[in-house]
Amino acid sequence: MDGFSRNLVWRRLEQAYAALAAQQPLPPAEFEPLRERFAHEQKYYRSASFDEDRRFFAALLKERPPQVTLSRKPPAATRKFHRSTTYLPGPTTQRCARPSPVQASRAHSWQRRRCFSAASWVATIS
Repeated sequence: MDGFSRNLVWRRLEQAYAALAAQQPLPPAEFEPLRERFAHEQKYYRSASFDEDRRFFAALLKERPPQVTLSRKPPAATRKFHRSTTYLPGPTTQRCARPSPVQASRAHSWQRRRCFSAASWVATIS
């Protein structure tokens, strides 16, 4: 996830937390759902515009200058990737799964769980 996308996720989480704290419904998202975004990208990749753009940038970058670096060594290839999984403590997940007395509607409870899940995920990648 790049910095721009991360900020969009954090802003959406802030909106969700604010709505939950005020016991209000979640406001509509400011950006399109990922499913739609991916569909648009796939459509573009299969279009003549994509082929035209690819030819344009290949020609533009054909005679680019050498890469600027402060090192005298060539860039090293990545030898391994780091992947990790983090589990939340049992009491925390049980408390989040249990609806609070403040939550009157089932939809509100579902929003809370989704918000908590997203916040937990963001915390692991930050």
